[in-house]
Amino acid sequence: MAFSTGDFGSGGSHCVRKFATPTLLRADAETYADIAGAVHDLEDESLADLLTDVTHAEIGRDVEEIRDIKAALQCLASGTYV
Repeated sequence: MAFSTGDFGSGGSHCVRKFATPTLLRADAETYADIAGAVHDLEDESLADLLTDVTHAEIGRDVEEIRDIKAALQCLASGTYV
C-alpha cells in the first residue's frame, strides 16, 4: 500500500485507518460459518480454522506495523529519529 505525506498528519491516525481497514473489513465479511458452510465435513472445518487463523495473524501483524509507524512518527516529531 502506498502512502502520501498527508496520510501521516494528526499522529498518523488517517494512515492507521487506511492501512487496517481492508483486512478488518474482510475479517468481518468472512465469518467462520461462511467459510465452512452450513453443512461441512472435517476438511471444510480445517480449512475454515486455517483461514481464520491467517486472518487473525494478518490483523496482528497490521497492528504491530501500525504501532511501529506511530512510534517512528513520534520520533520524527521530537527530532530523535535515528
